[in-house]
Amino acid sequence: MRECSIKENAKLYIIITGAIASGKTTLALNLARAVPNCFYLDKDDLGPMAEKIFEVGREETYDRQSDFFRRHVRDVEYDVAEIMGLRGLLFNQHVIINTPYTGEIRHEFSGRQSNRLRRLHDQVRRRGGELMVIYIDIDKETAMYRLNKRKNEDPAAALRTPHIYENIEAFLDKQNLSIPEDASVLNADHFFVYHAADPETSYAELMDAMHIRTHTAYDPEISQAPFMGAVRPTPLTGI
Repeated sequence: MRECSIKENAKLYIIITGAIASGKTTLALNLARAVPNCFYLDKDDLGPMAEKIFEVGREETYDRQSDFFRRHVRDVEYDVAEIMGLRGLLFNQHVIINTPYTGEIRHEFSGRQSNRLRRLHDQVRRRGGELMVIYIDIDKETAMYRLNKRKNEDPAAALRTPHIYENIEAFLDKQNLSIPEDASVLNADHFFVYHAADPETSYAELMDAMHIRTHTAYDPEISQAPFMGAVRPTPLTGI
């Protein structure tokens, strides 16, 4: 596995990726709070755009696992997130994009290039930055615990994605949660594996790798609310 060697004051475009319930948002928010001069984007914030595409497409239900989503929405969300992130890189030292890139990362784990990651890497380098991929490694037991915790604390989650919560164990059995021993991302300047089962240790190692010496302790319960005021702003209409 390639060693993560980052120069001090490097300009970084950071992708945080991993399986469902691995803790991508929790890590992303902790990292956004810790690093200086940061632009942060969570792809889930583009949900209203996706819902509108479903409405225009006259799909009966908003389903992010559907063929309609994969054909008409998924790539558009990634395109918009990248456009915004690359613009942020012009004015900030750190850009943090909380979006999974699951298919692209797995593709590169197999030793093949992802066209999307190759294009993104080229665009980041043209702006004087370096592309960093943080992959959150999680085992089945930890993922099951977190999904059950989410189900109990956020019953609406089960309504949004019933295919996951009707039988969590069966869902996880179908997921590829393993990471190859020699895992690497071809189109990344830096690749860091973060272990979900021991987040405090992994977070401290990540801070060391990024030369972030003054930071608050890792907060497993960190919320988006202090950053945004509300996770889902009320849509504005009219003038």
